[in-house]
Order: sequence, then structure tokens, then C-alpha cells
Amino acid sequence: MSEATQSSSTQAQPSITPLVRHTKKTEWGRALLLWRREEKRAYQFEDGNMRVFAESFCNLLQPAMQPDPVLRQKLRQRAVADGHVATTAKGGAKGQGLPKPTVADQVAVFSVLFEGGFEGDDWRDACRSRDKGKALKRHLDPAVERAQRELAKDVLRMHVEAGSPQTIIDTLVDIVGSTTLATKKQLDCIRKLDADAALAHAFIDFLHDVPGQVRGPLNQLRMALAKHDLKNVPWTVLTAARALVSPDKHLFVRPSAVREQAKLLMPSFKLTSVPTPESYARCLEMAIGVRNQLREAGLQPRDMFDVAEFMRVTLSRSNKDELLGAMAERMRASSKPVH
Repeated sequence: MSEATQSSSTQAQPSITPLVRHTKKTEWGRALLLWRREEKRAYQFEDGNMRVFAESFCNLLQPAMQPDPVLRQKLRQRAVADGHVATTAKGGAKGQGLPKPTVADQVAVFSVLFEGGFEGDDWRDACRSRDKGKALKRHLDPAVERAQRELAKDVLRMHVEAGSPQTIIDTLVDIVGSTTLATKKQLDCIRKLDADAALAHAFIDFLHDVPGQVRGPLNQLRMALAKHDLKNVPWTVLTAARALVSPDKHLFVRPSAVREQAKLLMPSFKLTSVPTPESYARCLEMAIGVRNQLREAGLQPRDMFDVAEFMRVTLSRSNKDELLGAMAERMRASSKPVH
């Protein structure tokens, strides 16, 4: 029995351990740590091979620059299929080894639902804008334009200097409230705030990633909100505001969609009930991986809102049958003999 298949091996947590590259064998591609024991490590590489290294040579394996949970899943599946690791770790969740939809299956569903992809009329009308008539709450482009104008850093600082910190809260609530990103009930928690200059500055730093705070903009904002007896601001409220200001950079976190996507790509990840820097970073990492996969499939999401809405739509209950159908079709195609 090879070292890779011995039951005594200690398997790594693929959703936490970063992918690596061999500095002298870049043609092998990126690799996922499968197990580590007896001063040896086993890695599954992108070229399809599993390789075992002595610890003394592992300095040649350096973290890959770009996080990619989609590739992480593929490497894990390849290692399982080749028998290098067990389907589930000891004590794993029941049913964890059953086939699951992939991002490719989500792409198949998306392509059926939205002819022309992200650039097509169907997608634009469903999520972004409309050519004629008044925009609806589901159309994000007007809210993005407004946020980038009315929540610009210089504009917000002018409100504080003019002695009107409350205007920042009121504007944020009004813009986010003009969309379907957060409900009225969710927004009520900050709508009722009596903002002072300190809270206003914390919101400005958070919305615009202003460096210099030891705790980071999100933790600094949470501390400022706690001083106003507000400790549980929903994910949707905070991430919607920041994503509207910087949609190319930031992700809108809709907990239901993120949790469904994480089941497929990062099964060990548990989204926290309230926003934290660590949890947001994992959400963003996952979304970047999905975006990379979309680009590889020939689709061009305009920004992270397109990625967030792609996850929501393709993993929604209303499209569950279509997703399972796409998965079944993929599995049938992969099982056909090659002549």
C-alpha cells in the first residue's frame, strides 16, 4: 500500500490550507496539501499527479498568489477519485461524499436562463438596468451610480465638517433601501442611529477601506456601533453599502447564497452570524474563485455584484431541478466510453 493510501495518514483541511506552487517545477501547476506525517507531505498537483516530499524539501513549495477554492475542490476530487485520500475524514458529515453540483453545472444553468450571459438583455433586465421606463429595485446600476456619487469619501467628509454626521447614515440607508439587497427591517437597525462624528468617520473608513486603523475598518466600525448599543448589524446592510461604492473590489454577502455556495466549494467554512474580517475574507476568496471559473467558461462578469447574483440565482430553490439536471448531464457525459 502506498504512503498516500495508508489509513494512518493525517489529512489536511483543503478549505483552509493555501494552494502552493513548486518554485522549480512550475509546469506541475498549483497543488493542494493532502496529508502530512512522519516528516513527509503529500500534494495533489494540477497536472494530475500526487507527489510526496520530505519536509526538508518543502521550502520549495510556496503559497500560490491567487486563492482559488474552485481549483481546491477539483484537486480534492481528483485525489479522492485516484484513491489517495478517503472520501470523508473520520467523523465527517453524513452524505459528504455524495456527488455535488459544480460551478460548471451552475454555468450550464445560467447559460440556459440568461441568453447572452452577463452582457445579454435578459441578465441586464433581471439584475442591472433597463433601457426604457423607470428602474426597479432589483436593478443595481442606478444604486451603484448614486452610491459612488453621494457616498464618495470627500462628500462624506464634507458632511462631517459641516456638522451633519447623521446625513451619512440617512444617505446610506436611502441608497441601500432603494435596492433589494437589504430589507426595511434589516436597515432599521442603523436607520435609528443618532450618529456622531466618531461613528461617521468609522463608516467613512469602512466604506472606503481607509488604512491606519490598528483593528481594521470593519472591526473599528463594529466597535463604534457597539458604543451606540448596536452589536448585530446584518451582513446584507454593511456589505451592500460597501459593494455599491466599490463593486469591482467588494462582495455583497447574501448569507443564504454564500452558505449554499460554500457547501460546494468550502464545506468546512461556517459563515458567522455577524460580519467579521476573517469571515468576509473567506467569502471574498470564494467569490474570486467563482469569478475565475466564470471567466474560464467564457463569461465576463462585470463586477462582484454579477458574481454574487450568479451564486444566488443558480443555487436558488426555484432552479434546483435545473441544477440537478445539469449535474446529471455532466455525469452521463463523463461516463461515456471513449472510442
